[in-house]
Amino acid sequence: MAGPEFFLLNTVIDMLFGVDIFVSFRTTFYHPITGDEIKDLSIIRNNYFKGRFAIDFLSTVPFDNLLFLITQTENKVLAMFSLLKLFRVTRLSRIIARLNVSEDTKNSLKLF
Repeated sequence: MAGPEFFLLNTVIDMLFGVDIFVSFRTTFYHPITGDEIKDLSIIRNNYFKGRFAIDFLSTVPFDNLLFLITQTENKVLAMFSLLKLFRVTRLSRIIARLNVSEDTKNSLKLF
């Protein structure tokens, strides 16, 4: 297992991803065909479940850390779920690209 600093950082990231899941259940979206903004929470929830929820959930829950806390043994297979966080980072770059700021600011945010 990595040092306590890494564990703390990973825990904070997982908590932020958990908040992101909560927000995603309440974030409106535009219907791809009509272009109408969808504000109905049940439709938003169903759309999120059918879309990115599985990846978001699997990348957020620290299965490897939970198993380590219970059994005091590491599991390399469960640690691979942490790689799913990379899929979530790609979504962040799309959000940065849509920001209404200068290109220099966008590039700085992407590097950060």
